[in-house]
Amino acid sequence: MSSRHFGIQRKIFMAFGLFFSMVVAGGGWAVARYFTSVSRARIEQHQLNEVTLLARAMDETIAFYQQCLEGAAREIPPSTLLDHRSAARWLQARTSLRTTFPNGVFLVGPDGRLLTEAADAPQDALAPAPLRPFLDAVMANRQAGVSPPYDVASAGRPAVLMAVPLWGKDGQVLAVLAGGIDLLHDDFLGEIARKQLPDSGYLQLFDSKRRVLIHPDPARLMKSFDPPEPSELFDRALQGFEGSGERVNAAGVPTISSLKRLQAMDGILVASLPVAEALRPVERLRSYLKLAVALVVAMSLFLTWLISHRLADNLEDITHQVRALGDLPAGNRIIRIRGNDEVSVLAESFNAMIGRLEAKERSLTRARAETDEELAITKHLLRRLVEPGLRALPPGFHMETLQTRRINGDACTYRQGLPGVHFGFLCDATGHGLAAGVSTLPAVQAFLSMANRNIPLDTAYRQINARLREMLPSGRFVCLMLMRLDVHKGTLSILNAGLPDALLLPRHGPPRRIASHNLPAGVVDRLDAPVVEQIAVSEGDRLFAFTDGLQDMLGERLQSILAPSGKLPFPACQKAIQEALAADGLDREQQDDASWALWEVPAPASARLSNAARPAGDSAEPLRTIFALDFILNPREQTIREFLPDCLRLLGNQGLPSGPSQRLALALTEALANAVDHGLLRLDPRLKEGGIEAYEAARHAGLEALTEGTVSLRISLRAGSHSGIREIAVEVEDSGPGFNWRAWQEQAGQAEPPMAGRGLLTLRALSRDLGFNAAGNALRFTLSCG
Repeated sequence: MSSRHFGIQRKIFMAFGLFFSMVVAGGGWAVARYFTSVSRARIEQHQLNEVTLLARAMDETIAFYQQCLEGAAREIPPSTLLDHRSAARWLQARTSLRTTFPNGVFLVGPDGRLLTEAADAPQDALAPAPLRPFLDAVMANRQAGVSPPYDVASAGRPAVLMAVPLWGKDGQVLAVLAGGIDLLHDDFLGEIARKQLPDSGYLQLFDSKRRVLIHPDPARLMKSFDPPEPSELFDRALQGFEGSGERVNAAGVPTISSLKRLQAMDGILVASLPVAEALRPVERLRSYLKLAVALVVAMSLFLTWLISHRLADNLEDITHQVRALGDLPAGNRIIRIRGNDEVSVLAESFNAMIGRLEAKERSLTRARAETDEELAITKHLLRRLVEPGLRALPPGFHMETLQTRRINGDACTYRQGLPGVHFGFLCDATGHGLAAGVSTLPAVQAFLSMANRNIPLDTAYRQINARLREMLPSGRFVCLMLMRLDVHKGTLSILNAGLPDALLLPRHGPPRRIASHNLPAGVVDRLDAPVVEQIAVSEGDRLFAFTDGLQDMLGERLQSILAPSGKLPFPACQKAIQEALAADGLDREQQDDASWALWEVPAPASARLSNAARPAGDSAEPLRTIFALDFILNPREQTIREFLPDCLRLLGNQGLPSGPSQRLALALTEALANAVDHGLLRLDPRLKEGGIEAYEAARHAGLEALTEGTVSLRISLRAGSHSGIREIAVEVEDSGPGFNWRAWQEQAGQAEPPMAGRGLLTLRALSRDLGFNAAGNALRFTLSCG
């Protein structure tokens, strides 16, 4: 057997034959389904129209009987109701009324007692006791009504009671005139109930208690209908639905049922027709369609065989060449076909397409490489900006960004300010990819610059907004949150500009939400007064801030995670949040980045500061210098903030405790800043009255113009013979001309010292033995470690 038997001809024949067969069969199925749907809709609408007319006839009949009772009620003289015998004579004289209501006519007093009754059938004269609430409702509402259906003498005879209130001239209800009648009475609803529907269709009537009131089978009257399967259609009807649908009746036969609610009484009229009878014409159409489909499929297979035979040769050739294209190098992927038919045109078009695809592939490869390189550079720059701050997070502080494989504009970082002062930053730039990453960079840079100089949050927010408006195109902005925690003062400052509500979790008391009250940075040129929330905090309080990516991941579960976690130790709380994020199963291709921060307010370092000078000889034991550090600071090459962490780390390795280290950091910051700003740059302190921006601009210009000048620093650690470090001696000297420290001492003694010299006042409060050399360009002081 040759391979050609299973080659392209057979494959085309099988593919196209199957295709045409499926199309024809599918078309026939669609036609049959369409006609079934149309026929079913017409049957349902016709049946619904018919049951609507029947329900309207029932309502009109009930309304007629109600009007008869109301007409009789208007004829009763009020005086007749005051005497039982008069009332009885009046009822006995109303033969037509008793004929209309064969189950009895009643007069019931306002206290619920029966005044008189009249009935042609004595056994039906008394209304059942369950109808007493209905009569009470008629008297209370002062409105005529029809009772729920009831079973006459428990004989499976559904009946209703109609009642009309009677009142006197003073408006008080004197009695209720009521009349009972069987639903299936010939003069009432019996004739309608026995109406014959086409084919095997039948009528039903049931009430809201699922009791059957009208049914072809008398044995089912006044019994709860119990279909073999739950009937969603009936359940919907009990809830107010009117229309048509399919259900299975008690005999297990699928039927098309149309439901209409009666307006005059509690009842739902149902007309049902077996589905098989309703769709019998459609079934005949299906038989004809099957025969037509079979003929068309046979013809399609024959035509497919002829076409495949004509196309087989060239198609087999083109198939072999296409299979070999993958092994050919780029530029040699060409198909060659003899002849001038459609297959050759296809080959030429295919060759042109391959050429375009190869060009596009080369272009995409270059573009992907360039994009990957740009993304890598952006990620690298962003990491270089934020990671130093994240590595410097103190105990009780955690910040991180859960990144996807691409840049989505989220970032967070941290900066340590003065001792006990912490700065935090969260941001989420609009958009995704490289554009979002580029938008994030200037915001992070601006924050780090502001935090390094202890700039207020509102000023930092304005500076970031100005930077973004200057650098970003229109439509790009950054949602951000600025945080500042001052442990010594016990204050937390937060500026929220477009991020989700931050949560303050006090150690005692309910959580507090900190909503956004500011526009995202980069939206407008001029900002209104920024809103910075100042919150008093204490040791153990926690702040939880996050971007919308985390909110999308956790959603409503966020509160349930934080509620118990807030009572756990900080590491356990941090772990609970991280486990919840890991359990979410983040899809890093489809989800957004998520940045979050969890801060716990630490205990303030003890600050046993003394303003009084203590003579060195007051120590209980002689002190000796155990470590000395000499350093020359060139402000043009290294900033104070860059120098201090290494200096304090070195002193800590020598045994300097944390508390004195924090006070030393604050003192060195003030002393070195004084030496650089006023000793070398000769800046006028009154520049600060014009705003911190003006002062910083002048300081930056001075450093740029500074060609020479340094600051010398000497730190000595002194300890006793049998104890640890007792004090720290510091000497700071700049190469400037000095200042008049004697005049400053006189001004510092005033009740309200001037702005100039406040840094020295801070030094004097932190230390003892504050003194100057004669020229005023060197100072010395001592910090106690006891």
